[in-house]
Amino acid sequence: MATTAHADDAVYNGDGIDVYPLESADIQMVAEVITVPDKGGRDRFEVDVDMTFKNHGAQTTVQMGFPILTDWVDGERIEFDPHLRTWVNGKEVEIIKKRGVPNPLGKVPDPSDAVYTYPVTFGQNETIKIKHQYAVGGTFYSEGSWRFVYILRTGALWKDVIEK
Repeated sequence: MATTAHADDAVYNGDGIDVYPLESADIQMVAEVITVPDKGGRDRFEVDVDMTFKNHGAQTTVQMGFPILTDWVDGERIEFDPHLRTWVNGKEVEIIKKRGVPNPLGKVPDPSDAVYTYPVTFGQNETIKIKHQYAVGGTFYSEGSWRFVYILRTGALWKDVIEK
């Protein structure tokens, strides 16, 4: 089975179980470093994602979310548990799994099946570091190699560009 990590944090709107990503006018993703350690050919990849965000506006609290698409194998939807853990400025935070739905304005990517949400409070001009650790499967090839794909889906929703 092939698994692709379709992910990246975004600001999400929605108070209940259904959420959708929004464009952010004031918060910039300054940097993102993705590390996938070589674990010697296991069928799952453990992923570390370190992101740096800067708020260019007034103090605000946003619902951030880490979106993951469900895989499809032979026309069947395959749910998986990524065992996601999240830290904001070094402190582990509680995450709540919600369901991604289309943005009513239609200006952002298609929704993810699962969005792991958590609140983040930014002070004016504050820089915050967010870390995720999770696991996903990969593709095994008959010659003995593995392949893992990471697709940045929501990076363009942040203010300006990702510098690093």
